[in-house]
Amino acid sequence: MISVMEMTTNRGTRMLVVNGYRFYKSVTCKSSQTRWYCSKRSRTKCAAYLLIMNGEIINYIMEMVTNRGTQMLMADGFRFSKSYANGRKIRWQCSTRSRTKCSAFMITMEGHILRSNLVHNHID
Repeated sequence: MISVMEMTTNRGTRMLVVNGYRFYKSVTCKSSQTRWYCSKRSRTKCAAYLLIMNGEIINYIMEMVTNRGTQMLMADGFRFSKSYANGRKIRWQCSTRSRTKCSAFMITMEGHILRSNLVHNHID
């Protein structure tokens, strides 16, 4: 379950709090989609963002680091491990790929998804 709350900072900036993480509004696209970035983006280069259309979250990507220091992405409740980097592009694969032979992947560049297959062949 995703918990969403809207708030205004002391400086008047409108923010969304999703599962305890703060996001600020970045841009509204022509397709009426609004992108919200993690409030720690400039300090920690966090790539987490929300994509909202007609008041509903349609894409939720969060960057995380495991206890062992491994960088991962979380998208729609599934974890993705860094597969390899080619210049500024990073390929992420489903973290259960070796166990489930899942072909879900994402290719990102500077926090933006360039290409993806988010269809998983498992539920966990």
